[in-house]
Amino acid sequence: MLRFSPIVMASLVSLLLAGTARAACTSDAHDFNDGTMQGWTSYGSYSAGTSGGEVRVSGDSNGCTLHGIQKDFSGGDSLSISYDYSASSTHSSTTNQAFVVFDASTGTNLFGEYAYSGGGSVSGSYSNTLTSEIAGVSTVRIVLGLYDCWSANWSQTNTLDNITVEVCTEDEDGWIVDYDCDDTDPQSFPGNGVFDANCDALDSGEAGGSKGCATSGGQPMIGWLLAGLLLARHRSG
Repeated sequence: MLRFSPIVMASLVSLLLAGTARAACTSDAHDFNDGTMQGWTSYGSYSAGTSGGEVRVSGDSNGCTLHGIQKDFSGGDSLSISYDYSASSTHSSTTNQAFVVFDASTGTNLFGEYAYSGGGSVSGSYSNTLTSEIAGVSTVRIVLGLYDCWSANWSQTNTLDNITVEVCTEDEDGWIVDYDCDDTDPQSFPGNGVFDANCDALDSGEAGGSKGCATSGGQPMIGWLLAGLLLARHRSG
């Protein structure tokens, strides 16, 4: 017969309540092979457009200003980016390519880093993951481009390609369980996860719902699991 010692029971309860966090992620990838900007728009006064399956940024400006392409993304717990670039200028110290992130609502600069800063013509790849820098920000604005800080025209350019942005949000509730038994719509508990008692697929708006399913929060599910363990222990005694 199945027996559980008090220590084992306490451990099982602890595991059930602690859960295992999992992140929900959305990914946005661009290769520009269709000849469009794919939702990116110009930032600053330089021109930005597609050519040969890449985005090309070029122009001239006075003052130390940022020029390139921009796109807004919903915030999350982490933001990862990767892309390919090339950069050039006609001076030994004016070539640069930068990754900059702003709060789209306030314009606050959250993060900035050069993928390259130097001279001549270069090409490379850049990747980074931000976490604390974007904490609490509902919408972030990514700018990829160059800084023009010289009154002379040094023919600065950037080309950008294969941009991938992934934003992830951690499940604060902990456990992830597929109440639908179909591995297509996982719900969370404890917390506000929906328990589909009929074990069929949830559809939009179903929270007691268009299919007439019995629903409840996640905590009752833990109660049933604990009750089963206690019952097994009682029967074995």
